[in-house]
Amino acid sequence: MPLVIAPIGKSVKILKCHLDDKTSKHLQNLGLLPGAEVVVVKENSGDVIVQIKESRIALNKQLARKILVA
Repeated sequence: MPLVIAPIGKSVKILKCHLDDKTSKHLQNLGLLPGAEVVVVKENSGDVIVQIKESRIALNKQLARKILVA
């Protein structure tokens, strides 16, 4: 499922990211890469705030739709 519809408060694992190389590299530097566990902390009109380890990262809905989680 896309990250944009992941349940709030539940830990999910990133499976795949359908992003361009520049964006993919940037998110990997932040720790958002396949295999990483993330928790959706807040959702607002499709935009999400995710927690990965001890950091929180805001992602717009276009980007969150391209990140597949389980």
